[in-house]
Amino acid sequence: MAPPKIAVELQLAAGDAAWLEQMAAKHGLPDAGKALRIVLTYARDESLAALGGTEATESPCSPLAAHSFAIEGFHEGVLQTLQEANNCQSVSEAVRLLLRHVRASVSEALLFGLIRCKHPDGCTSCPGHAAAAAAKAAAPAAPAAAE
Repeated sequence: MAPPKIAVELQLAAGDAAWLEQMAAKHGLPDAGKALRIVLTYARDESLAALGGTEATESPCSPLAAHSFAIEGFHEGVLQTLQEANNCQSVSEAVRLLLRHVRASVSEALLFGLIRCKHPDGCTSCPGHAAAAAAKAAAPAAPAAAE
């Protein structure tokens, strides 16, 4: 039996919340929470931490609204790492930064087209591991950040 999910409330811009909803609908996911969990698992798998140079998709003045999601226990560590590595004032700010990054730099196929492992880092026994490694190797390189 799977461990219970943890409720988290995040302050997101309308565009970020809408994107999660759109991805859930487009990829046959049960809800936006599943889309967020996939993004967080991707961040863990790719060792994403410091996301400096990410282009904003929302205006810094975009109004924020509270959205409730259910996450897995290991996602709390991902959120904490993102918050600390990016000097964010809140987990919500870290999630907004992560969403801006994946929306601008990661293909939907790479994010939502693979079954990702929920086991600790280094797992190579899950069926999705080989597919994820192959997709990562085949993915085009992200554009270099302007200096």
